[in-house]
Amino acid sequence: MTTLLDAIGDANDTCTVARYRHWDSDQQPDVKFEAAQIDTTSVDLLVGKSLGTMISLAAHKGYGLAPERAVFIGLPLVAYSDGLRDTLREFASTTPTLFIQQTADRTAAYSDVVECIGDCPQATTVEVAGSNHVYSDIEELRAIITGWLAG
Repeated sequence: MTTLLDAIGDANDTCTVARYRHWDSDQQPDVKFEAAQIDTTSVDLLVGKSLGTMISLAAHKGYGLAPERAVFIGLPLVAYSDGLRDTLREFASTTPTLFIQQTADRTAAYSDVVECIGDCPQATTVEVAGSNHVYSDIEELRAIITGWLAG
């Protein structure tokens, strides 16, 4: 994620990368715990991948996280509850959000994301090739994100 953030930012940007507790321990991921750790003040651009999308939405709903814009990469819809899907749609209705999803991502295909989001007015969806949920083509992601940011 830091490589991608470096690629889309510039020298004047301030970037904070959340380090999740389970990365450095044998604990299981805990969306509620991680959501409570997010600094919700003055977020210009939120970038979340996979579990990070779930944590971001939980921080939005529970702690008022309200970024000016957001980029969600690799939504793991198979792990989303109905309530979290509702939060996703509410978020995408009010926050300009770019969704990048692989055609056949093993956690949710691009078509599943489009169906889930529906006609949310602030949502932009982009399909990329793949099925492995890795999203390792940093140059492709950079081009998609910077193009969207440029409007």
